[in-house]
Amino acid sequence: MDPAQLTQTLWETLKPYLPVLLTEAAKAGGKRVPEAIGRLWQEITDRLRKRPAAAEALADLQAAPDDADAQAALRLQVRKLLAADEALAAQLADLLQQAGARYRAELHGDGAIAQGPGATATGSRSVFIGGDAQGNIIVTGDGNRVRDVDKEEDDGL
Repeated sequence: MDPAQLTQTLWETLKPYLPVLLTEAAKAGGKRVPEAIGRLWQEITDRLRKRPAAAEALADLQAAPDDADAQAALRLQVRKLLAADEALAAQLADLLQQAGARYRAELHGDGAIAQGPGATATGSRSVFIGGDAQGNIIVTGDGNRVRDVDKEEDDGL
C-alpha cells in the first residue's frame, strides 16, 4: 500500500480514539480502545519516539490534540516513517485489517447518516417506518396543529 494512502487510512482509524490514546488514561484504561487499535498506536508511537522530529510532532499533538497543524505534522512524520520502512508498513496494513471495517462520515446541515449492514437513514424531517403503520397519522415540520375534524364540535374548535 502506498505510504500516503496507508497514512490516511491509519489516521482515519486512529483519530476517533486519539483523546484516549494521547493521555495516560490509555495506559490505565486500555480496555477503552479495541485491542487492534491499541496495537496500531503502540507500533507507530514506539517507532516515532526513536526519530527526533517525529517524537516532537507526537509531543506537540499530545499537548494540543485538536490542533490541525499538530495533527498534520504527525501525519507527515508517520508517512515518512512508512515510506522508509516497508516491513513496518506491511505490518501496520495487516493490523489495520485486524482492526476491521471502520466507517467515517461527516454531516453538515440537516440530514442523516447510516453506516454498516442493515443501516437505514432518512433525511431531515422525514419518517422511516420499518413495519406496518396503517391507520396512523404522521406529521413532520414545525408549528403544526393536528385536530380531529370529527371531534371539532365537541372540543369547541
